[in-house]
Amino acid sequence: MKKNILIITIALFALSCLSDGQKSKVDIEEQIKKHQEDSKQNRETISDSDAITLKWKLKPDETIGYKTAMEQVESSDFEIDFGNDKNMPKEEFKEIFDGLKKEFEKTSFITTMQWNGRGNIETKMFTEGFNDKETKPIDPQNFNPASMMKGIMLRGEINEGGQIESFYLKGAQKNLIAMYFELPNRPVKIGDTWSLNVSYLMFDQSFVCKSADKVNNVELIDMLKDKNDTIVVIKYDISESASGYMKNPMTNEKIETSLSMSFNGIAEFSVNKGRWVKYNGILETTQKGMMSGSSKQKLVLIPFNDLTKEMIDIE
Repeated sequence: MKKNILIITIALFALSCLSDGQKSKVDIEEQIKKHQEDSKQNRETISDSDAITLKWKLKPDETIGYKTAMEQVESSDFEIDFGNDKNMPKEEFKEIFDGLKKEFEKTSFITTMQWNGRGNIETKMFTEGFNDKETKPIDPQNFNPASMMKGIMLRGEINEGGQIESFYLKGAQKNLIAMYFELPNRPVKIGDTWSLNVSYLMFDQSFVCKSADKVNNVELIDMLKDKNDTIVVIKYDISESASGYMKNPMTNEKIETSLSMSFNGIAEFSVNKGRWVKYNGILETTQKGMMSGSSKQKLVLIPFNDLTKEMIDIE
């Protein structure tokens, strides 16, 4: 029993690290440039605008919905290396990981935003075909990967300024909340930059760092007039990397380890309506060490107006 729980726990950790990818920054910059050109069709740049404040704008009883794509678009083979530790069941671990990965790749999501009783905007991301009645506890003895892809996958709270209020969340959950919903905490104009409240790399005391680098830059690159609305175009350029070695706690063996993660994207926010019009990004990861591999994941939010009562009321 303990062995199976350990395998599932490690597999979930690996999945959270490897649901991303690798692609040259040049290609991503070309995508962003194309998005900029497309966004200006039938729109004019407001070059002389004063700084503006971006806020989420929801009516008291309104629920905003987004189709949420977390699409795996590129992935390398996954490899496991625990050094000379013969106690780790590598094949069993890999089988569970591959099952989780396949389920994740074929799952689509819905994200909702609504006011809660604490005066915050609650965000929930759940599987599109969810059914709470069918969700069952994990059985370590007869583990089914599909059981991990049911119900709410992400839940958090922000204020109308897009700042995270759910300080108690795990780091990976807070990262996604920030990437999807955080807005600048001050008025901004074209050319202004700010940082996103994310921390991708989360090593523990077993990691000995030899080098590390970090870039966290979000920029308002354009402000467009669209009929009676103002649209701001926001560009994301975030990366973190670290390399060194980790010690196998069982054998004390040193294993060379490196991990790099980056997020590059572009999004359009409606100032008047207070919500995303478009949101497209690429989250990439490359890691070497006990678990090695690379992959690339597309993150997309698409406005969705056909929410059912069950989707709105999901707990």
